[in-house]
Amino acid sequence: MARFDPDLTQLRSLQDKVVVLTGGANGIGAATVEAFYAHGALIAFGDINDEAGRIVAGKYDSKRVHFVRMDVTKYGDNLALFQLAFKEFGRVDHAISNAGVMEQGNIFDPNLTIESVQEPANSPVLDVNLIGVVHFTRIATAYLHHNAEPTDDKSITLLGSSTSYFVHSIPGGNFMTYAASKHAVIGLMRSLATYVQTTFGIRVNAVCPFATDTGMLAPVKELLLRNNIPVNKPEDVAGTIVELAAGKHASCGDEAEACNGLAVVVAGGKRWEVEESLERTRNVWMGPEAAGLLDALGRNLMGKKLFRVETAEKTSADDNVSN
Repeated sequence: MARFDPDLTQLRSLQDKVVVLTGGANGIGAATVEAFYAHGALIAFGDINDEAGRIVAGKYDSKRVHFVRMDVTKYGDNLALFQLAFKEFGRVDHAISNAGVMEQGNIFDPNLTIESVQEPANSPVLDVNLIGVVHFTRIATAYLHHNAEPTDDKSITLLGSSTSYFVHSIPGGNFMTYAASKHAVIGLMRSLATYVQTTFGIRVNAVCPFATDTGMLAPVKELLLRNNIPVNKPEDVAGTIVELAAGKHASCGDEAEACNGLAVVVAGGKRWEVEESLERTRNVWMGPEAAGLLDALGRNLMGKKLFRVETAEKTSADDNVSN
């Protein structure tokens, strides 16, 4: 994976930009509110925890930070958050889908029987981590695009997880629906990145934190520390979110175009971008024949190239250079 190397001079672009954020009352979300505020942004954030959300909002200038209690699984609550931002600030520039929950129970319980399986399992993890993200992102595209000028920089950042890629390496516990939801977030980001940029002029990226010192880590925190596995601080992840919103990264090319379609893994306070490495090595993990067939399918059905297909020799040469 390539180290994420943002252009920190771009952080000044966040001055007076309007940011909408879910899950801002605790942990990564609260740290993200603080980070955007420090760079001069105007913020509307929501959270299901009304008391904690009001405490966070109370730390800042009430003209620049607004809070509303919301449940991300409810479409109307997501809409109300964007309406609040539009009412207070007149536009939206960056939208951060941060709210999420960890696995709750085990829907694949070993004690499951043909009798107990008659009733469907509750799915709060999928409701929050996937359905809520889709609600948020759909509404975000409309509000970000509304009255936007061609030169405006607009973005959506989705919160995945290291389990979006590396679920097998997570020690202890069960993460089945959590991992499924976070894989789906990456699928959503990939599906939207090109379409939303060309259709609405909006960048879409993802941040994928490894273990971060928040309430969600409690079930496995002791195990991680006992095995000397480094843990992120919420500020590590928040900084990455802010930098992606600000928009530029060394791997985006010599012209330093604003980033789109990136997924940045944050682990132990360090950051790596994953998607470009996967793209560059596609011939290795997919094989040149399969990659070529899928590319031909894309050209024939959609009139465009789905994947950048390189020869195995070039991929090997690139790997040698990077090493």
